[in-house]
Amino acid sequence: MAIIFKLTTAGRQALVNAAQNGTLARTLVSVGVTATAFTPTEALTTIPNEIKRITTIAGDVVAKDTIHVTIRDDGNQTYTVRGLGLYLDNGVLLGTYSQAAVILEKSAASIFLLSTDLRVLDGSVNISTLQFGETNFINPPATTDRQGVVELATEAEANGLADAVRALTAASVKTL
Repeated sequence: MAIIFKLTTAGRQALVNAAQNGTLARTLVSVGVTATAFTPTEALTTIPNEIKRITTIAGDVVAKDTIHVTIRDDGNQTYTVRGLGLYLDNGVLLGTYSQAAVILEKSAASIFLLSTDLRVLDGSVNISTLQFGETNFINPPATTDRQGVVELATEAEANGLADAVRALTAASVKTL
């Protein structure tokens, strides 16, 4: 299940090209984390009480409204995460997510490894131009267009019942 990711005003503006008629390619370079639960707003420019900025981040835009992100921290720090934000290559906070419950706790001997899908419900900007640097450790969700954990069959592939590689969903089986 994807979490709802709130774009910031500055993040939205950073994606708009100079002519104001399209989007710029921007690279997501880090994730800020905090132990503080906060309300994501468009006005944020930094993560409230940010405790660490993690640069080991990989991901991809996997749907028109979804960013798949994998975050890794194998340092020896101990911390709790209740909120996070993605930072662009120009230092701008793209957007945030937070909740009251603990998302993840990192101990000194553990590796922080979080893989999640961030849904961007704000349709005012095209997120398809977002890029990531090193992406050799992502595990994106499966879609009918790309392989992930499993590739889902299209309606035509499901109706054909001949594809031994793709998985059928309940919705595609219902139409058979």
